[in-house]
Amino acid sequence: MTSVDNIGSQISAAAHEAWTAVGSTVDRLASSLGYTTDSSRIEQILRPPVDRTIAALRWSNFGRSIVVPFAAPHLDDPRMVITILGLANVVYNELVEHQHQRQLSSVSRSGNASHSELPLPPVTLALVAASVWRYFNPALLREVCLSPYCIVERQETSRLWTACLTHLDAPHLMSNLASLLPDAAALERQEGSGPFALDVAVLSTLSSSLFVGWALFEKEVLRRTNTYYAVGAVGMSSLAFALQVVADETHAGGERRCLGLPLPGRFSWVLSLGFTHLVSAPDTSFAGHMCGVLAGIAHVYILRPALRALLRAIGAGGGGAREGAAGQRPRFYGAGTLSGRPVSGVYTASGGGAGAGQWRSIRGALSQLGLAAGAVLVYLLASQRRQRQPLSNWSLR
Repeated sequence: MTSVDNIGSQISAAAHEAWTAVGSTVDRLASSLGYTTDSSRIEQILRPPVDRTIAALRWSNFGRSIVVPFAAPHLDDPRMVITILGLANVVYNELVEHQHQRQLSSVSRSGNASHSELPLPPVTLALVAASVWRYFNPALLREVCLSPYCIVERQETSRLWTACLTHLDAPHLMSNLASLLPDAAALERQEGSGPFALDVAVLSTLSSSLFVGWALFEKEVLRRTNTYYAVGAVGMSSLAFALQVVADETHAGGERRCLGLPLPGRFSWVLSLGFTHLVSAPDTSFAGHMCGVLAGIAHVYILRPALRALLRAIGAGGGGAREGAAGQRPRFYGAGTLSGRPVSGVYTASGGGAGAGQWRSIRGALSQLGLAAGAVLVYLLASQRRQRQPLSNWSLR
């Protein structure tokens, strides 16, 4: 998920500078006359209507409209080359997996031939097709992006889903598809298309809603209004991170390998998050990606068990392993061009009794939330360090 500054970003910056200048002038004038002023109290009273007025201008038809997607880079651009190779690698691996599934269904007496004819499972293929369709049908960025202000104060709830299918340019689309495809296809083959479609609907809604809640928290508690009023996010990387958490928890007990190093499969999202924000795309939305991780954790430990219990209760089927689950190969579920690379090794899913499974679930949830809190803390510390003023104006060589 990529955050973009919208039309009124320059207006907001100018208003902030003007507000600071006026406040300092009032403080100096009051102190010279012997009066004491509470500039913070004045700001609390006057700042909200000023912010709302600027936001109303920003998200209106005022100014120049930005149309997405942007023009694609030239083929000799390194970013374009890397994303093309990464997506081609993922598509090749999925085609090999498709052939493997067809062989399994051909030797099985109850193989579903109609399902195996598709190169990708149907819901995964529909997600890809919708994203590609959106790419070839440009739209105004301010009308489709995930804006907390527009969702809360204008009740434009359709942004919860339109932003997921919108991408800024061709590399953005291809890198997100490379991240999404392996986890989505593996989960759909295991669960079946019906339960997986429900998972996608819940995860996309929950991750976008958490992003809005994150912006509200910054506005009301931390007094940071930029994310709420000025930011619009687009892209399906939030959904990709959520599906990565679900896939890793579904195959808990397995092992991933990255650059030859063994990693616990359950926590591979930590490496993906670090790689994304340190190497591949440091300017993307950390809040959007972390909301996807939190949506995956909430879905695995709260919503998914409730939904499966409800489906079993009404006789619509549970979430047990489906055809081909035993033949799944271990993968490294990462972000960007590293996602979905098959690796070798023994891979077994975890089982256990009801009591042990419940305790293991609680322990897994606590460990995942602890890692998420640690990732947020590291990001906040890194952001403060990046914004800190230098000790002097001398240049070091």
